Amino acid sequence: MSDQWSPVLQENPKRAEELLKELLNKGDTTMRMAAAHYELGLVYQIQNRLAEAKAEFMRSIALEPDNPRAHLHLGETLMYLGNPDCHPFEKAIRLTKQEDDITAMNYWALGTCHLLLGDADQGIVGLDKALAANDRFWVPYFYLAGAYGLKDNIDGAKSALSQSLKRKPAVRSLARMRSENPWLSNQHYWDLQEDTLNRGLRQAGLPDH
Repeated sequence: MSDQWSPVLQENPKRAEELLKELLNKGDTTMRMAAAHYELGLVYQIQNRLAEAKAEFMRSIALEPDNPRAHLHLGETLMYLGNPDCHPFEKAIRLTKQEDDITAMNYWALGTCHLLLGDADQGIVGLDKALAANDRFWVPYFYLAGAYGLKDNIDGAKSALSQSLKRKPAVRSLARMRSENPWLSNQHYWDLQEDTLNRGLRQAGLPDH
């Protein structure tokens, strides 16, 4: 489900939640319990049940502190709740092997966290590292466009936005971005994005609609 391969997303989260809760209620080894809490957090996250997702990721980390994916998703959840905290992303980076497939996502998340907190320079550092890890990944280009826009580097912003649209033409407006990502709907989070990323993206030429 989290990779969007499921053809029935409206039905499968409920079934996944039932199976994971069944395992958690029966109990198992520490590692399997940690994995179940993590997976249940993902089920809640993709349904935009962010407070429940946060609780599950924290339970998973308490059982398995060295799981970088749990730290990454905890940080994402805090961010989308409107309370960005860069420490979980820093922890995920320290725990992730450099060749791991979440390296680019870790650096994107860290750069985005700094950007939402108003530090465009540190945001650019993280986003550049995300592209160094995977330059086929559209998301860092999109957020770089916003960061460069905030720095009034209009040429850089337009170039980054162009690269993003080549890789993900569907996200061609702020309204489309929000409709494709329901976890952006938290008003406290959206207010942060309006003051930072969205302002920069408008500078880059991305329309509202």
